[in-house]
Amino acid sequence: MQEYRYERDIKKGDHYDEIVEADRSELLSLQFRLIDRETPVVIVVSGMIGAGKSAVINLLNEWMDTRFIETHVHRPPSDEEADRPYFWKYWRRLPGEGETGLFLGSWYTQPWLDRIDGNISGKKYESRLEDIIRFEELLASDGTLIIKIRLELSEKQQLKRVKRAKSLPAYSWRIAEDDMDNGYPFGDKKKLTDEMMERTHYPHAPWYRIDASDPHRRNLSVMHLLTTVFEEYLQRGGPDLSGITPPNGFPPATDYLGQMDLTPTIDRADYTVQMAKLRKKIFSKAWKANHNKRSLVCVFEGADAAGKGGSIRRLIRALDARLYRVIQIAAPKGREKTTHYLHRFWRRIPRAGFVTIYDRSWYGRVLVERVEGYATVEEWKRAYAEINQFEKELTDAGIVVLKFWLEISDEEQLKRFRAREVTEHKKYKITEDDWRNREKRDEYRAAINDMVERTGTGYAPWHLIAAEDKKIARVEVLRLVHEALKKM
Repeated sequence: MQEYRYERDIKKGDHYDEIVEADRSELLSLQFRLIDRETPVVIVVSGMIGAGKSAVINLLNEWMDTRFIETHVHRPPSDEEADRPYFWKYWRRLPGEGETGLFLGSWYTQPWLDRIDGNISGKKYESRLEDIIRFEELLASDGTLIIKIRLELSEKQQLKRVKRAKSLPAYSWRIAEDDMDNGYPFGDKKKLTDEMMERTHYPHAPWYRIDASDPHRRNLSVMHLLTTVFEEYLQRGGPDLSGITPPNGFPPATDYLGQMDLTPTIDRADYTVQMAKLRKKIFSKAWKANHNKRSLVCVFEGADAAGKGGSIRRLIRALDARLYRVIQIAAPKGREKTTHYLHRFWRRIPRAGFVTIYDRSWYGRVLVERVEGYATVEEWKRAYAEINQFEKELTDAGIVVLKFWLEISDEEQLKRFRAREVTEHKKYKITEDDWRNREKRDEYRAAINDMVERTGTGYAPWHLIAAEDKKIARVEVLRLVHEALKKM
């Protein structure tokens, strides 16, 4: 952890303004170089009461081009935010390529407050810090420049600063009684902060301490820190990833698809009876889950023509339209291309009590993007851990994650492809990509087996469903959904 300090002498009078005017042009120039390089920049500004966090944020907006900056201020979670996993609101605020996100308070703030207030155990606090480490590691690995600044004062300096602020009407409203008189000694707060910073300080997401006792020196220290870090990033060509262990080579996965029994069938009469019973049960259980504010995420993946759409249609017939949303995932477009691939999925996490159904999903990174070369080898290998962390955060928030892989034989797939070509209302379902993917079936098979092995976790296991008989696949999907809802 580094302490950054502007070392040049600051004379009285206009010397400070002269330095700012002379040096901010370099900061602005480096900002545009990062924009040209399409680099997302995250700057976290934290600090003690009275250290000047707001002043620093305002100056950064003044010194740099605000067209590419968005400022976010920590506030207690809204009802909408409280109904979703912890990182949801931060994923929605992350900068895209060439943008800068300024965070006055951040993902560190609430865990710190909860710990100092005794609202969470030491174990839960440590778990949250681990989640933060994984979050920042994921961003940095994707090219985001992360800078975390801590503005510091001594206890005596803080008391003097707060006393002065309280005497000024324009500033007194900022200092609440709880800020200084909440029964937590200055030393205890500083100790918890120091431990937090030490625990989460990495080369790809470093903390920088800045002495905030002199406002002018504080401001110049921040300016020159950013100038230095921006320049180092550009010279290095990306974040310093020396603290991140790259994904290792993977041994061959078990042939899960080859072990599946695709022969089960069900007669039409039995199918009709079972589906009717399951629909009735699911309808009532979904409303109960809604009342209990428990969410369900259903992920549908599978071979082309395996019947994902048909299974989804049968599932939503069992649900009240007010309780579910179906999201069909295609290739990213627009702003989705400028952010981390998980960003668009985080934005669509349901509120507590609702069902979200994904027709294809974040697993595209380790399937089609892997096989077709849209993701680098390092990116798709890294994605297994990223996806597991994503799903862990969903389940930690009480969301149940059901993942279905629908599988059919090569012969059945060919039969369905040919039927689609001659069936008027199904012609739109068959494309050149489907035939091309079929030629790469061995590559996809290896990718699917890797996916099942490396992302089939205790909290979000895969359910491999034989879909040679569409009817039995639909019954199995509804049965598994009903079993999940029963526990909610």
